[in-house]
Amino acid sequence: SFVSQIYEQNKKIIEHRQKPLARGVMLADETFMGSRGNSNVEVMVINLDYDVLSINPVKRKALKKSIEDAFYKIPLETRKKLKLLITDGEPSYESIPKIFGGGIIHLVQFHAHNKRGEITVNSYKKLGPHFLHYKILTHWKAFHRDKHELKFKWEIKLIKGRVQVKRGRPRSKVSSQEKPPKWRQKLNEFNSPAFQKGGTAKIYVNFKTNKLSMRAGSKKWMIQINSNFEQELSNATKKDQLLDFISHHWPSSECDHIKK
Repeated sequence: SFVSQIYEQNKKIIEHRQKPLARGVMLADETFMGSRGNSNVEVMVINLDYDVLSINPVKRKALKKSIEDAFYKIPLETRKKLKLLITDGEPSYESIPKIFGGGIIHLVQFHAHNKRGEITVNSYKKLGPHFLHYKILTHWKAFHRDKHELKFKWEIKLIKGRVQVKRGRPRSKVSSQEKPPKWRQKLNEFNSPAFQKGGTAKIYVNFKTNKLSMRAGSKKWMIQINSNFEQELSNATKKDQLLDFISHHWPSSECDHIKK
């Protein structure tokens, strides 16, 4: 595409200065070059200062691979600082936190008409060849109302990976009393009927200390995810920057309500 051509011709000039990554926050989205629906689509990754970290053209029927390639173009030192990734509801972005580290929080804000305003805060934990997907489901109004008590829905899902199967007869040295790996034990715990995989919870927000406390139905991982999410976003943006951020990334019909 034209943008990629200009980027390649001026790559040394553009990448001469390493772009800062304030508080480890990245924003990613697909950009249509020209009329919407054409084939000229690019994936763009920026920081909170709107500096372009990476651009990559989207190949036909290969959006997930194109998104991953865009992140691989970002220098390794910058990728290591990634703590909070903000995207829309495109499922292909889910691979980024799993590839580049389980500690990354993925904030998804939906723009589809039937889901507008909904937010999910996602975290992934490696479990052998699988992943445990921790998800908090809420709405932007929950943060707008400045309530001390925040109520939300949550769920934990298993994303299955490929399990390597050993073939042939086991060796005589292999003992039948050997304990299975820890990830299999945790997987058995997850599959047991006693393991709670979803529900509702409440946390208490102390605005003076910016600390969260557990309330009915809450777990430690919920406190950790919400604390990291709020801390990174609030520290990375001052009030004026936050209003500018909202104007660019939220539907225009909701901007006035949020700014108030």
